[in-house]
Amino acid sequence: MKLCSAALLTLFINVTIGQTKSLSTLPPYDCTLKKVMALIGKQTIIVSPDDTKGLDAIINNYCSTFGSNCVLKKEAELIKDDYSKSLFIIGEFTKFRQWKKFNLPVKKIPDGFIVNNKGFADSSDGIAFVDTNYILVSGNSLKALKDAQLALTGGHDLLITEKGKITFFW
Repeated sequence: MKLCSAALLTLFINVTIGQTKSLSTLPPYDCTLKKVMALIGKQTIIVSPDDTKGLDAIINNYCSTFGSNCVLKKEAELIKDDYSKSLFIIGEFTKFRQWKKFNLPVKKIPDGFIVNNKGFADSSDGIAFVDTNYILVSGNSLKALKDAQLALTGGHDLLITEKGKITFFW
């Protein structure tokens, strides 16, 4: 309940100060964390790039959350069948080599990523994306990834940090 209250307060502050949208047009916050909880409740592969420099503590923390349902794999260790399983993808965009195999609605470009035809190429741009079979936490740098990770509450399906600030959530 505290998490939900804190998230709603943050949402209210961001909306009233940083955005001009009416509260009635914003997506509802899912306090039950339905999608995230469904993933935590089943075996999930935490996928990271082959180079995880600076990520090990974050990955281990997430793995402890999943408990016995956690399977750690580097990108190079994935087999064809793994791409259809529950995945938690975490790492800098530039370090993933087989991005297209994840079949996500986030396109990797040489200097960043594209979501809904909008490019994010600043080194401080990041994304947290939750769907029924995967969670993505990534960014154009380790700092951007950490910012997106800190902003991820699980109550929104998509959260984008642009130049270090939350600019979009859904």
